[in-house]
Amino acid sequence: QKLTSERQICHVAKSERDKAKRELYQESKKNAEVRRKFLKTLRSRHGIELEFFRTEEQREKQQKNNTVFKKEAKTLNEKAKMMEKLWKQTVEKLYAIHQTKQELYKNYLERRISFRRRKMSMLKNKIEFFERRTKEMKSDEMEMIAEKERLTVEGT
Repeated sequence: QKLTSERQICHVAKSERDKAKRELYQESKKNAEVRRKFLKTLRSRHGIELEFFRTEEQREKQQKNNTVFKKEAKTLNEKAKMMEKLWKQTVEKLYAIHQTKQELYKNYLERRISFRRRKMSMLKNKIEFFERRTKEMKSDEMEMIAEKERLTVEGT
């Protein structure tokens, strides 16, 4: 009987040990699950924090870039205004010179045209004079021929 009771005690101890192992295993499984959830939460939190820090860094870089771009834009605007002023001064001077040259050339051409018209008018007057003179000479020639014939007829 003692043997049986020792076997029973051993069996009970073994079953309690198995039960304790199962409970320990179950608890370690639960702990592992809790730990996994904790790590997952921690990872997501760290991911969000990392994302936040990245966003902050990007925002700071963009602010620096914006400041640089604003300075560059201001500088470019100033340069553009200066170039526009210089362009206006240069073009106005050149255009004024060009316009003066154009006006002088126009006056020169008008004088030449006027001179040519006067010359044409003089030539036209000379031609008319020579045409009249030619007609007068022809009529004088006709009169002389007629007088010559009359004199020849009278003298014969």
